[in-house]
Amino acid sequence: MKRSTALALSSIAVAVKLALAPVQAQSPATGAVVQAQPRGAAQVWVYAYRAGQPAAGVEVKLGARVLGVTSAQGVVGGAVTTGAQTLEVRDGQRVVPIELDLAEGEQVQIALQFVPGRAPAYTLKSSVSGTRTVDLAAEEARAAAAAQAAAEAERGATTLDAVEVGAEAFRTDDQAAYVDLKRMSVSVDDTLSIEQISRAGDSDAAVALRRVTGLTLVNSRFVYVRGLGERYSSVLLNGAQIPSPDPTRRVIPLDLFPTEVLEGVVVQKSYTADMPGEFGGGTIQLRTRTVPLEPFFKATASIGGTQGTTFSEGLREQGGKRDWTGRDRSARNPDPTLDGVRRAGGFFAPQTLANPNGFTATQIEQVGERVAASSNYEPRRADIAPDVGLGLAAGQRFELSDDVRLGLLGSFRWSQGWDSREETRRFLQASSQGLLVRDETALTGTTREVDVSGFSVLGLELGADHRLALTSMLLRQTENEVREQIGVVDAQPLQRNLLEWVENSLLSHQLAGTHRLPWFEEMADFEWQYTDATARRYAPNTREYLYVFDDDGNRSLSTFSDINQQSWANLDDDSRSLDLRFKAPFAFNDGATFGTVSLSAGRTLRDRDSYIRRYQFGLRFTDPNLRRFVLSLPNFEQMLQPQYIGPNGFVLQEITAATDNYVADQRLDYVGLGVDVTFDDRFRLNAGARRERNMQSVSTFSVLQAGQQIDSRLDEATWLPSFGATWMINDEQQLRFGWSRTLSRPDFRELSPAPFLDPILDILTFGNPDLQTARITNLDLRWEYYFSADESLSVALFRKTFDKPIEKLLLPATGSLLQTLANAESATNQGLEIDYFQRMGWADGWFGDVDMSNWFIAANYSWIDSEIRLDPARAGVSTSLNRPLEGQSPYVANLQLGYSSPEGTHETALSFNISGKRIVQVGIDTQPDVYEQPAPSLDFNWKWQFAPEWSTRLRLRNLLDPSVEFRQGDINIREFKRGREINLSLEWSPKRGG
Repeated sequence: MKRSTALALSSIAVAVKLALAPVQAQSPATGAVVQAQPRGAAQVWVYAYRAGQPAAGVEVKLGARVLGVTSAQGVVGGAVTTGAQTLEVRDGQRVVPIELDLAEGEQVQIALQFVPGRAPAYTLKSSVSGTRTVDLAAEEARAAAAAQAAAEAERGATTLDAVEVGAEAFRTDDQAAYVDLKRMSVSVDDTLSIEQISRAGDSDAAVALRRVTGLTLVNSRFVYVRGLGERYSSVLLNGAQIPSPDPTRRVIPLDLFPTEVLEGVVVQKSYTADMPGEFGGGTIQLRTRTVPLEPFFKATASIGGTQGTTFSEGLREQGGKRDWTGRDRSARNPDPTLDGVRRAGGFFAPQTLANPNGFTATQIEQVGERVAASSNYEPRRADIAPDVGLGLAAGQRFELSDDVRLGLLGSFRWSQGWDSREETRRFLQASSQGLLVRDETALTGTTREVDVSGFSVLGLELGADHRLALTSMLLRQTENEVREQIGVVDAQPLQRNLLEWVENSLLSHQLAGTHRLPWFEEMADFEWQYTDATARRYAPNTREYLYVFDDDGNRSLSTFSDINQQSWANLDDDSRSLDLRFKAPFAFNDGATFGTVSLSAGRTLRDRDSYIRRYQFGLRFTDPNLRRFVLSLPNFEQMLQPQYIGPNGFVLQEITAATDNYVADQRLDYVGLGVDVTFDDRFRLNAGARRERNMQSVSTFSVLQAGQQIDSRLDEATWLPSFGATWMINDEQQLRFGWSRTLSRPDFRELSPAPFLDPILDILTFGNPDLQTARITNLDLRWEYYFSADESLSVALFRKTFDKPIEKLLLPATGSLLQTLANAESATNQGLEIDYFQRMGWADGWFGDVDMSNWFIAANYSWIDSEIRLDPARAGVSTSLNRPLEGQSPYVANLQLGYSSPEGTHETALSFNISGKRIVQVGIDTQPDVYEQPAPSLDFNWKWQFAPEWSTRLRLRNLLDPSVEFRQGDINIREFKRGREINLSLEWSPKRGG
C-alpha cells in the first residue's frame, strides 16, 4: 500500500468514542436521525484528524457559506445545495480546497489527515462517483519541480494526484460511520449509533444497549458487559464519571437516559490510559447531543399500553394531586415534629428518667394521630389508563460575526407508564427427599412510572481555535409501587401490603472547552471539562404492614414484631470533577511515522449523605377486648383512627436501626500519559499508564446512641498500564490486541453495613466495611473484516483474571435471607464474540423486483465462561466454593432484520434477543444456586414519514412474552410474565421557513 493511501484511509474513522453525525446520521437542523436529505439537496460531512486523532476547530466552508467548525470529535457537515462549488477546509494556516459537483441526493464523506511536516491527505467518498484518495504531499513535490504543476495545484484539487480505491457507489449513512469508528479505534470498541437506536425504536439507553455484542440487560435498567455484573461496569457522561441515585447499585441505572438526549454510545471493552481505572467488563460512554447547525423545532406525542395492565384492574394509592409530575409535593411529607428531630440528629423517644428531654405521652399521641391522618394505607383497585408521553425539542444557531458563533439547544420529555404484575414466589428448604417447597406466596402489584427529563446546551465558537459548551441535564424517574403479597410463610397464612414512592434523579452541569495551541505547527489541543452532578434518591413515607389469617380465614393485623413500618429515606450524592487533557501530534521520516502524545490529569470529589428513619405503630392495648376488636377491623386505615391511638392503643415509636444512616466521601486524583503511533503503513501501537490515588471513607452511625459508629477507609495509589497494537493486514482486514491492568473498588454502600433492599431479588442486603479492592488483568484479541464501507464481520477473544473479586454472599436469618458482600479468592472470565452486519444486495432477484440492497441483517453472538473460587474462610454457608460468576450468562445472541426505503419514507426493524441462564442468587446450606432462565425477546419497530413535516412510529415490544422464571434445582421459586407492549407516536417537525 502506498503511504498516501494509508494516510488517507486512516482519516476515514469517525470521532473517537462517539459516532457523531455522518451523512444521514444527523440532520443539520435537529441532530436527529434522517434517512434522506431534502429533495433538491445533497449532504456533505467532513471528518478531520491530526496525526490519527480527531481534530477540533477545523473550519469548513462551501462556497461563501461557512458549513461549520469541527467538534471535539472532528466532525461537521449537513445539507447543502447542489451544483459545482469549492469546499475549503482550513486548519490553522493549512487550507485544502476540494472541487465538488454535487448532484441531487448525493451523499459525500470527506476525511482529512493533518500530519506535522507534510501536506494533508484525504479520502472522498461519494454515493454517486465512488471513492478516491488524494495525497497533497505528492502533488507538492511535483509542484516544486514544475511551475505549471504548481499553478494547477493552486487552482484546485481536481488536478491533484488521486488514487482510486473503489469506484462503486456506496451508502454513506450512520451505519457506515460506525463501521469506520470500530475500524480505526485504538481499543476494542463496540458502538451504537443514533440511527441504530432509532431504527430499533428504543426509548432509553438501557434497552438500546442490550443489542450490543456481549451485553445483557437486567431488570430493564442495568447492563452487564461480557457477563460481569454491573459492579464491574462503569458509565461516563461526556467523559465524566457521575454518581448513581440508586443505593442498590454502584452505577447509574441506564433507563434514566432517554435516547432523545443521546448522540451515540460507545462501549469500550479494552482499557486505555485515558479511561478511569475502575474497568472490568467495559466502560459505557454516553455522549449527549451538541448544538444544532441550523434552527429546528420538534414535538412528539405517544400513547401505548401493556397486555394485562392497560384497561385492566390494578392497584393504586390515593396520593397527591400532582403525582403525575413525578415529584411529591406534600402528600408524603414527614410530620414536622419527626422531621425536626431528624434534622437535630435526635431520636423520637418517650420521656423517661434516663431521657428527660423526650416526648410526653400526649405529644407522642398527637404526632401519631397526625402521621396516621396524613397517610393512606389501603390500596385501592382501579382500571389502569394507557401509557402516554410528550416531548419538545428546539435549537437555534446565531452567527454573531465572522468568527463568533452561538448555538442553543433544549429539549423536554415527560412520560407516564404502568406495569401490573402477578408473580408466584416460593421458598425452598433442603430435606432427605431433596428440595421441598416450604413457603409459597402470590404477589400482585402495580407500578406507576413517571419520567421527566430536561436537557440544554449552550455552545460558543470563537473562531476556529476556541470552543466552549455548557451542557445541563435533569433526569428524574419516579416509581409508585402498590402491592399485595398473599400466601403461607412459616406455616402461617398472611398478607403483606406495601405502598412505596421513590424518586431517582440526576442533575448535572458540564462546562467544557477545547482550545488549539500555537505549538506543533498549530496542531496541539488543550481540552478541559468541569462537571457538577447531584444524584438523589428520595423515598417518602414507605408503608408496609402485615395481616394474618386464622383457621376460619378471618383476617386481622399481625402481632409479630414486624407488624407495620413507615419510613422516610433520602440519599444525596454530590460529585465535582475537573478533567484536563493535552494532545500534541508528532511525525518522523517525512510523515511516514506519525502519532499523538496525550497527557491527562484530573480530580473527582464525591460526598454522600444517606439516611433512613423508620417508625412503627406499636401495640400498647391494655384492654384485650378492645385490642381484639381493633385488630380485626377491615383494614389498617380504619384501625388507625384517633380513638385507637394513645397509651391504650397504637403508640408511634421510632425503630431506626443503628446502621440506617451513613455519610461518605471520596477524593480521586489521577494523571495519565498515552502515546499513539502509526508506522510502516501497517502497524499502530498505543501504550499508556495511569496513576490513581484514591482516598475514600464511609462512616455508619447510630442516631440512638451517640458515639456508636463504624468507619471504613480506603487509601491507596495504583499504577494502571495499558498496551494495544493493531496490524492492518490489508485494506479489508486487521488484527488488534490489547493488554491492561485495572481494578474495581468497593462502592460507598458496599463498605457500609447500612441495609438496602436488592430490587432484583427482594432480599435485604448490607455492606462489608472490610472489603478490599479487586485487581483485574485484561487480554483482548479481535480480528476484523470489512466487506464495504458499512458491512463488517469481527471475531474477538477475551480473558480476564481477577484477584480478590467482590461477590455477594447469602446468610441465613430467621424467617428470611440476608445478603452481604465479601472478597472471593480469585476468578476468571473468558469468551468469544462474533459481530456481523451486511446489506442484502446479494439477494437481488430472490424476491422479484424487490431491491434487497435496502434490507439488512445484523447479528452478534457471545459465548462466555467464568469461574470464581471462594475463600473457604469467607464463604459462609455457600453451597459451592467454585461456580460461575454471579450474573454471567453463558451466551448472548442478537438478530435484527431491517429495511430503510431509499427516499426515507419507511423504516422498519425486527429485533430478537436472548441470553443464557445466569446465577441471580448463590445457594446456601447444600441448596443449589438460583438461575434466571432464558427469556427470548422479539421487538418490532416501524416508522412512516407520511408527510414532509409529519411522521409516525409503531413499536411492538416483547411479542413472544415468555415466562420470566427464577429456578432453583428444578423448581421455579419466582415466575411472572411482563406482557406484550404497544406504543404509537406522532412527530411534527416543521421545516425551516415553512
